[in-house]
Amino acid sequence: MTGTSAAVNRAHVVDAVRAAAGTGDVEVGALRRCEYTKSAPLYIGTVVVDGRSADIIVKDVTRSALLPGARQVKPAFLHDPHREPAMYRDVLGDVDGPAAYLGHHLDESTGTMLLVIEHVAGLELGDVGEFSVWVDTARWLGAFHASDAATAAADVGLLQHDSDLYHCWLERAVAATGRLRSPERKRVNHVLGVYRDVAVERLISAPSTLLHGEMYSSNVIVGGARVDGTLCDARPRICPVDWETAGLGPAVLDLAALITGDWGPDAVDSLVGAYCESAGVVEGDRCEFVGELAASQLQLAVQWLGWFVGYDPPPWQARSWVDEAESAAARLE
Repeated sequence: MTGTSAAVNRAHVVDAVRAAAGTGDVEVGALRRCEYTKSAPLYIGTVVVDGRSADIIVKDVTRSALLPGARQVKPAFLHDPHREPAMYRDVLGDVDGPAAYLGHHLDESTGTMLLVIEHVAGLELGDVGEFSVWVDTARWLGAFHASDAATAAADVGLLQHDSDLYHCWLERAVAATGRLRSPERKRVNHVLGVYRDVAVERLISAPSTLLHGEMYSSNVIVGGARVDGTLCDARPRICPVDWETAGLGPAVLDLAALITGDWGPDAVDSLVGAYCESAGVVEGDRCEFVGELAASQLQLAVQWLGWFVGYDPPPWQARSWVDEAESAAARLE
């Protein structure tokens, strides 16, 4: 990952690391703005704490700092600048894989919130060629959902995936249909009816757990992956990033995001099977689980329809969400 000169206040990064480490012996090297970032400004550099050096990423999680494309389509009600720092500080430190928390700083005068975490070198999951790593990621996700991480997140301002939120996505999708051509509008109106009458009830009835919130392959770094997509280690580090929409809701929402893509049935079965084994989903509950998964896939499609209809989505979210919605709705009818 390359970068350009940064506008972030380095003194604030020093303050953040000092407060978290409990020591004044902190030095932060030059910070460079990352050229490749999906939504929030990122800066890379190094920090030395008590003589020990580490690579870091500084993320500006302030709403006003979001890149224009992200600010245009991402609803303001999803944003809480305190959520991601709290997840790293209070929850993820005891979870194997995610980057280590190194501090955060709130500038009271401007409202700017900076998060400082370990820089995990690697590639996004979607750029890794070995399917076994996707299976490993599904296993990681199942273990995360089965853990007691939700207990540690009791004081985090988590996004609540409840009836109000689901109906909010429905209202946004309905409003977006006005930007569609007539044939597509009829297709969307049909799937929105299935979403309203079937999917929402299934999601409300499903058990709730701690969610990543956007567990897409673009939000998973495979630590140790080489530039050509091969692996340095037999067991790579699975490092989910971008926890800004962490929430409480059905576990299948995260799994639905992970398996989004042009997978064949056998590949989907492998990923779902690995997840279920790790999460402890017993064979007798698989039928109900598959129904919840279809409802979650429809929920994601409806959500993205409300975000991107009439706009050009970024490459990692460029899909035919109308087709995705129809496919998921057909499995629920």
